[in-house]
Amino acid sequence: MKDDSNKLNFGNCIFYTIIMIILASVLSFSGCIAFSLEKNPNEMNNTEFFNSHEKILAKVDKIVDGDTVYVDVILNDSNSYLIDPWDFDSKSKEQYNKSVIKLRLLGVDTPETYGNNYPDEYITYNGIFISNLTYLKLWGNYAKNYTIDELTNKTVYLIFDKKSDKKGKYGRYLVYIFLENDGRYVNFNEELLHNGYARVYISDFELKEKFLKIEENSKKNKIRMWDYP
Repeated sequence: MKDDSNKLNFGNCIFYTIIMIILASVLSFSGCIAFSLEKNPNEMNNTEFFNSHEKILAKVDKIVDGDTVYVDVILNDSNSYLIDPWDFDSKSKEQYNKSVIKLRLLGVDTPETYGNNYPDEYITYNGIFISNLTYLKLWGNYAKNYTIDELTNKTVYLIFDKKSDKKGKYGRYLVYIFLENDGRYVNFNEELLHNGYARVYISDFELKEKFLKIEENSKKNKIRMWDYP
């Protein structure tokens, strides 16, 4: 009887060991499947990207140039931690009761309207440097006017990238600006590229691959600024 009991206990150990191995394998395999099914942000449509990221509702307050804007942010308990309170423009808060912050559109760069442009920054599809600085400043103003037309007084969503720094070296928040249009979401940063008003500003951000493809297409088809010389 003692021997049979030992055999039974030994058999149970083997049985439970096999079950544990099988469960571990299944869980590991399912984890691999879940990981492999996680979509590349560059393959997401705008709605998928919008729904998978942190966001803040805001109203555009002022346009500085094509890629730099001020917004009056609309904060609540679920998103207030995304903005540092000392980054609000104190003059706007005191005089106009607005919670205004300054933004830089992530991943794009329009020609400067106030500062200096550099001929080695803008290169056409055929590898020609846009060395005419007057031409670049002109397109900087066109880009600014486009942003004014599309964003002035609009209510927008600020989307933070999961790879990029939240702020740039000048303390501006680095964001994608999304607009809602009949239930569809439009990434305004992309629109600057689609419409030939901007180049890709190279840094580490999720949509870099997608942005570079859009830029290449705009250059290839000589859209607006890229129709040079």
